[in-house]
Amino acid sequence: MLFKPRFSIAGSNNLLFEEKAYQMFISYLREVAGTGRRDFPAIDLQKILSMITGCASIPPMAFSPSPSITFKENMHHYLPTMHTCINQIVLPRITEADQPENIKRAWDWSFTSDTFGAEEGFGQATGEQHEQQQYEQN
Repeated sequence: MLFKPRFSIAGSNNLLFEEKAYQMFISYLREVAGTGRRDFPAIDLQKILSMITGCASIPPMAFSPSPSITFKENMHHYLPTMHTCINQIVLPRITEADQPENIKRAWDWSFTSDTFGAEEGFGQATGEQHEQQQYEQN
């Protein structure tokens, strides 16, 4: 496993939401690697790796530090946060009320957005920027 998840302590409520988010992210990666995302054909595993680590491929001597997945409170925009200096993606915790396709669409946006894009200088978008862009498109 390239990205090691860092879960909350056993027995905590957060752990349940984090496991759900982790499983959904793994499902998302499998979908990207397999048939791809229908509305976002530009997304591939190389792009995702680049967004999270700043590297388009796995270095011959491995990553340092090792890539990881951590979790944060869901602010209802589902956007991950990437920290390329420490090779980390921070996923929102997912509850039963969250719709999987809405979450995957937010991830699609984050991995194809110029605001997030490695090609544009490792910018970082906030949920408010995403919501503003959604409002402007509608």
